[in-house]
Amino acid sequence: MKAKQTQRLVMPDAVLDAVLCQSKVSESPHSFYKYPARFAPSFAREIIRAFSKEGELVLDPFCGGGTTLLEAMSLGRRVTGMDVSALATFIARAKTTPISVHDRRAIERWCDAVAMQTPPDCHEKGRLPKNAREHYERNLPDRVRAFLSWAITKIERMDKPRQKSFTRLILLSVGQWALERV
Repeated sequence: MKAKQTQRLVMPDAVLDAVLCQSKVSESPHSFYKYPARFAPSFAREIIRAFSKEGELVLDPFCGGGTTLLEAMSLGRRVTGMDVSALATFIARAKTTPISVHDRRAIERWCDAVAMQTPPDCHEKGRLPKNAREHYERNLPDRVRAFLSWAITKIERMDKPRQKSFTRLILLSVGQWALERV
């Protein structure tokens, strides 16, 4: 009877370095939104590089803010991800949707046009889209509700869904930034 041989898994030094990484996440698009359970992109990158090949599928069943998906895409892997959180799904989808040069120009023109407009009087009672009202409106001050309703209305006028998603992600990021300064 032959003894069964076992293979040893060799952990590359780059993976160990990435596991110990303590640097802040500042790379774009990872820095667009600070998802609560995020980790260093270098960690995902090195794990993917070590344990998969270009063209292979990387599955992330708890994709959160999409760090693993982004890193896998940048390394030439096919990706699929899912999450129970609607916020996580939105963030991951927006961050992994490529923006063309034409999209960028359209978003810049939209930003310039919106910057020339005045938001509504923040004492007015603004309205969010129907599916968001029940959950969010009861917790928003009137001035914030009016501004967000105005901004969402402007975003909805954009031509392409990927432009709308990217702009919503930026609005979300600005909101997060504002909350951190309170």
